[in-house]
Amino acid sequence: MPVVFTNSSQRACFVRAYPGVAAVDESGVQIAQAERTLGSILGGAKEVSTITLAPGQSASAGVGGVDVPLGDATDCVQPVGLFVTPPDTRTSTEVRGEVPPLCGGLTVHPVVAGSSGGHLAN
Repeated sequence: MPVVFTNSSQRACFVRAYPGVAAVDESGVQIAQAERTLGSILGGAKEVSTITLAPGQSASAGVGGVDVPLGDATDCVQPVGLFVTPPDTRTSTEVRGEVPPLCGGLTVHPVVAGSSGGHLAN
């Protein structure tokens, strides 16, 4: 799933590298921290790039995880949202919404131009 960053200012801005992403439970407590990776079987970035955003343009980063228990695991945790910190900032925003169960690690990919997070279409 992509997390999208939109330039809401009146001037061009730049975004580069990885956002911070963590899964949270109903109480807003962090239950998983995303590992930074270039891509996955669904796509993602091939390299870390600087993206220039004109006013109103968006960049995004793919977020993924494993939703089937692996190895000796027998259960999963159900996040209700994500803490997202844009690259090169320190302020997180809690984003509530449909997040698949996590039975393994959580990953985040570098920002790419557009809103797909670099993921391939279904």
